[in-house]
Amino acid sequence: MSNSGFSPDLYNACNKNNLGVPKNCNGYQFAHTGVGYAGFYCEAGAEQRKYLEVKLDSTLKSGKKYCVEYYVSLADTVQEAFGAFGVYFSKDSVLSTDYHALPVIPQVVMPDTDYITDKINWTLITGTCFANGGKQFITIGNFNNDANTKLVKVPGGNEDYVTECSSGQGINEFTNNLQFNLYPNPATTEVTIETSIDKPYSIRIFSLLGELIYSKEQLASEKADIELTGLSKGVYVVELIETSSGLIGRKKIIVQ
Repeated sequence: MSNSGFSPDLYNACNKNNLGVPKNCNGYQFAHTGVGYAGFYCEAGAEQRKYLEVKLDSTLKSGKKYCVEYYVSLADTVQEAFGAFGVYFSKDSVLSTDYHALPVIPQVVMPDTDYITDKINWTLITGTCFANGGKQFITIGNFNNDANTKLVKVPGGNEDYVTECSSGQGINEFTNNLQFNLYPNPATTEVTIETSIDKPYSIRIFSLLGELIYSKEQLASEKADIELTGLSKGVYVVELIETSSGLIGRKKIIVQ
């Protein structure tokens, strides 16, 4: 993977610092598949861009129609969402030392009003194109300049687009052995936890920096209602711990 002048961030479960999975400097997100994912920003002011580039396993065949599919999830720390993701196929790498928008026209572009605002789930982006042959690199990102880049405000986050990772206290381990449902999500004043746990368990809510915000001991029950009126708007991690076994389950919630 490469980009124009800046390196995208590679997140992986083996990283115990700022670039871990699911907890990292830009929020809390499990991988869609496998144990890792890449992060990049589509607009950061002053025409700054990051792109993801990779060499294809095989060269595209001329005249053949190809379907492009990939998944994206908006980082928790972001306050603006983007939609016009573009995909550019090229014969050679377009790696550049210039951090501005690449001067190429992508073959596949999403509508600029289809903003990807979901911070909880992975959103599928898909498109098709006909190849003219010889293409062996794929590059994904925002190919518009700032003037033609449309953004929309989203709840949560503390910066427009994160370009630097900051250390925090964090939450120590991120196993997810205890399953439960959490709704509604996003939530405003109250959230319901639904689980099949038949033993006492504890409920805790953390900020993304690992600060304990809420704690409650719960008897064996299928449902528990938690008031959120005292929480500021943003993204939090809800944690359940079964008292006897120590099994842990965690999920992300957005408070609006």
